[in-house]
Amino acid sequence: MENEEDKSLHAGHRQRLRDKVKNFGLKSLAPHEVLELLLTYTISRKDTNKLAHLLINRFEGFSGVLDAPISELIKQAGVGEETAIFLHMLPDLFEIYKQERIESSRVYLKTTRQCVDFFRSNFEIKGHESLYVVCLNKACKIVNKFEYKGIDDCTINIDLKNLAEQIAINSVASIVLFHTHPNGEAIPSNQDIETTQSILNMCAMLNIAICDHIILNETTHYSFGREGKLKEMYNNYFSLFANNRPSPFLRQIANFSYN
Repeated sequence: MENEEDKSLHAGHRQRLRDKVKNFGLKSLAPHEVLELLLTYTISRKDTNKLAHLLINRFEGFSGVLDAPISELIKQAGVGEETAIFLHMLPDLFEIYKQERIESSRVYLKTTRQCVDFFRSNFEIKGHESLYVVCLNKACKIVNKFEYKGIDDCTINIDLKNLAEQIAINSVASIVLFHTHPNGEAIPSNQDIETTQSILNMCAMLNIAICDHIILNETTHYSFGREGKLKEMYNNYFSLFANNRPSPFLRQIANFSYN
């Protein structure tokens, strides 16, 4: 049982952590200190330093703790259900914050460079291949985004019907595709090209433009638009489906630059 001196010591340590965040920001703390501080909001009058270290060791890092199931977290002595739920909900809380920030801000994507910068600032190159779809209105302002997670680091399946249902709302005029190659070069495979042509055909039938499709790994990127691939694909679409007749969605593409 803690004596009054121990309680005072712990209270002083908690306050020092909070003062450090107040003066220098959360990034000034080490990962175990961040977890220690988070634990203080559900665990009162107990030393959370030791528990933070135990959790990080058990779940192999700060992110591992937040990704752990509630049922596993409560197996650790000192972690009750309230604390487990609090820690487990934080990743979803961060996602809600990022989505709301994007939707409420005036973020416009009018060039390939802006698209790449936006991706690097808001998404991660995860261990599995992913396709991110960012929807734009006529002014090229972001109105929605969603992710298709791959099966592994080199395979992703796209349900075109589901994709059509998601983008054919909210006055979407165009989309930008972001496709990650976590363990490979940022160049399109034959499957990537075929999938992009299928998505482009489907979008064109909905009068929705694809402004660019950008493949990224940790260090480099490849732009279908900059490399002329999208122009080839639009020519394929018109020759097969539109008898070379121009379509209104081409005006949306004209507002986009591959610089």
